[in-house]
Amino acid sequence: MKGLVLAVLANAFYLVLISLVFRRWPIRGRAGLMLGTFLATLPLYGLAYALTPDPLFGWLPAPDNVPAWLDVAFGVFVYAAGFFGGALQLYNLGGRGMSLRILIDIEQSSLPGATFDDVIAGYSAGKGMRWMYDKRIEGLLEQKLVDVDGDLARVSAKGLRTAKVFGALQDYMRLVPPRIIREDLKPC
Repeated sequence: MKGLVLAVLANAFYLVLISLVFRRWPIRGRAGLMLGTFLATLPLYGLAYALTPDPLFGWLPAPDNVPAWLDVAFGVFVYAAGFFGGALQLYNLGGRGMSLRILIDIEQSSLPGATFDDVIAGYSAGKGMRWMYDKRIEGLLEQKLVDVDGDLARVSAKGLRTAKVFGALQDYMRLVPPRIIREDLKPC
């Protein structure tokens, strides 16, 4: 039980810490920083577990017949689930979710709605869809997933391995949406 309570507290601490860091400094590679910070806080979780007394807070007794290592392991599992299934997914949705960004842009518009051209031009507080694609390509370049030669982008060896693994996963989980071709859409 102590492992669970400490895991919940560790997740709250982590969210406050990473929020303060993101608000204070402009950071590239935020997901990598999030993972590194999570990994760096794991020993702090272990230290907190070792230093807190049983019964926890003077009122939460240790369950009978549960070894401490199992309580620690369960707490680490809960902390990891909170990070990978909570904080990291929240960041991905809020920071990289294209559909969510479009909704926010339309809602923040001074107009009662938005045309298709308004959405393209006004994406991400006026940066536009071109900026979004440039940002994605920049990320692929930073991760060495593509190589660019003039106007031609090619998948790197690392990118090919990544595409095969996640392409197979998408196919297996049937995550690939049906292709919809619209003649009225113009390239950015």
